[in-house]
Amino acid sequence: MLGQVTKGELNNGVINACFMLLFKDLIRLLACYNDGIISLLGTYQRLLQAFYFSIVLLSIPNLTKFPSSFSIKFCGNLQQKLRDVTSWENLSE
Repeated sequence: MLGQVTKGELNNGVINACFMLLFKDLIRLLACYNDGIISLLGTYQRLLQAFYFSIVLLSIPNLTKFPSSFSIKFCGNLQQKLRDVTSWENLSE
């Protein structure tokens, strides 16, 4: 029959060499696949960072369009928030 193979036929040097070559090619193919996936994920991460960075830049208000009293009050509030955050960070250390 076609599918019946004896143990002696599987220990053939040519068959073993072919198996080793196929195995090495499979390992190289897997390594290339992994490199491609890592590269793809790195590109995706850089795109997400650029996307979030652009959203942050677009969400910052232009303070020159507001009255000066608002700008002074707004900056004062930001300075107070910064003091609060730094004081919490100092307490946690």
